[in-house]
Amino acid sequence: MTIYEDEWAFWGDIVGRYILKHAAIDNNVDKVVDAAGVHADLMVLERRKRKRVRLPAQDSAVAPQATTASSI
Repeated sequence: MTIYEDEWAFWGDIVGRYILKHAAIDNNVDKVVDAAGVHADLMVLERRKRKRVRLPAQDSAVAPQATTASSI
């Protein structure tokens, strides 16, 4: 799987957290590392499916008005 530069930190964070959570002192280290890579790959693929929406920027010169029960 190809990991893009902007996804590398995300992928590495997932792998690190997975290994820290599931690591133990035994003979299954290879299986934990392989599973961490598979898990991170799946998370990156799921992230790519999501759409990012930017909220419209508010004008900093105009303060938003708060609505209170007494003003309604």
